[in-house]
Amino acid sequence: MSRVLFAKCVAYAYRLELAAVLVLSLLTTVVVAAERTVTWLNPTQYTDGSALPASDIERTTIVWGSSAQQLTNSKVVNGSATSTVIDFPVGTHYVAAKTTAKGTESGLSNVAQVTIAQPAPNAPSNLKVQAGQQTAYVIKQTTGNISVVAVGQAHAGTACSTTDAVIADGKTYYVIPKESVSWAGSVRSELVLAQCS
Repeated sequence: MSRVLFAKCVAYAYRLELAAVLVLSLLTTVVVAAERTVTWLNPTQYTDGSALPASDIERTTIVWGSSAQQLTNSKVVNGSATSTVIDFPVGTHYVAAKTTAKGTESGLSNVAQVTIAQPAPNAPSNLKVQAGQQTAYVIKQTTGNISVVAVGQAHAGTACSTTDAVIADGKTYYVIPKESVSWAGSVRSELVLAQCS
């Protein structure tokens, strides 16, 4: 009696061994969201060609990993459901499934691939443009003519006067604090100018 029962169990296991030919669908477009819906078609036959009703299906196990040969993660979906949601981390993942019916597990389905891209950082905010170093000038006055002479560099961020200005050589120069100047020569003046562009 026990030999007959054993033989029947072996035969039944063989019938189910390759029954689950699943159609696994995943979006392969590179996107930033990590959550993906995995779908499949349940098998409708055992490997011997006999019908496999949905009521026989106990569960579907979704497996995935970093390569098709290393499917080390898994999620069990009970009953005859045909979809589930998996939260994949950033990277490329290979995904497959197998069906269990009446205590016997099928082989693996086809292997699908999904890539989850690293999200980009948010853009910088509160961007400002400040003036860099500017040339500092002093007034040079000759008979009937006013011109300016470069005497050094005004430090970045130097505040320019909004009221005191000099027009020389057809350009407008604004008064800046003399303390903000890195002098390049021996010429010094109480009145220092910059174009403040």
